[in-house]
Amino acid sequence: MRSRGVDMYDVLAVLMTISGAPPKFAVCLLGILVGNLLFTITLGSADRASAAVMAEGCGQNWHVKGKDIRPEGSQSMVVDD
Repeated sequence: MRSRGVDMYDVLAVLMTISGAPPKFAVCLLGILVGNLLFTITLGSADRASAAVMAEGCGQNWHVKGKDIRPEGSQSMVVDD
């Protein structure tokens, strides 16, 4: 299989990674704060729920790759004989 060069999907993936970082950071920080608040209010009895809140906020895909946004079976304009 030939390696694919850099295409518009790879460039868009870089732009999506850069532009998506600040809101993802904000959601992660909010999840950490709410998880810690929940843990503190319940005196540690909601430890699993607190961990789940933090994981929900921070457990997302932070790095977008070209293959993540490239359509399946995309047709190439180049004809191989």
